[in-house]
Amino acid sequence: MREGALIAALALGLGLTACSVPPGAPGPSPSTGAHTDAARTPVPEPSAVPPRPRIPETFSWSGRYAVPDLGIEVPFVWYGNDGDFQMIAGGDGDPVHFTNIIRSGELYTLTYAWPEVPRMPCSHVGSFTLAELNAGFATASFAGEETLHREDDHLVHHFRSVGTVDLPSDLLGDTGVPLRVPLMAGDIYVDADDPSSIRQLLHFGVQNLYDPNLDEWILVDETSADPREVELPEECVAA
Repeated sequence: MREGALIAALALGLGLTACSVPPGAPGPSPSTGAHTDAARTPVPEPSAVPPRPRIPETFSWSGRYAVPDLGIEVPFVWYGNDGDFQMIAGGDGDPVHFTNIIRSGELYTLTYAWPEVPRMPCSHVGSFTLAELNAGFATASFAGEETLHREDDHLVHHFRSVGTVDLPSDLLGDTGVPLRVPLMAGDIYVDADDPSSIRQLLHFGVQNLYDPNLDEWILVDETSADPREVELPEECVAA
């Protein structure tokens, strides 16, 4: 399997992600404010590709987590401290509420609530680090420079990542041609002046199995470099 930038989000749990709409495509409800301008830049020369997205070791981001086909939008925070990080979508009483955590090189995901899905226990997914996530982001392709129109306009660099799996060569007979199936795709939008500041994410694929359209959105409204303590819920400690 070739791991692209957002294949890490598969490990981050079934259904977390994110945020941007190609011009002319149906998008989230107006409350999400996710929209890009119609101007498209030419395909850049490799030497002109800006720095790839990168999650910093210490940060605090807040915004919204949207599942447009379910008509759901809940508060969202994503923060890190010295290489550990935690995502939290929603809270008590919200129709969507989950957390994904990297702590001490281990990945955990806990789904408290999702429409028509039973309460899920904490899952200790396995070994996974911020460095591995950033290594995945480093393979993303540059799509161009765009403007996100929300409460404030944001000039961003748009990157695309695709994850695939290679099937056995003899599955359909030995043709000598690799058999490759797409599993997921992701769009990552970072501040044009700061590749470590993500403004939007769209994640689409088999990792979003709870969502009928298999896609979910993260919209980051506020960013800072302030640390926040990353703590495992008690049931994740037990897991």
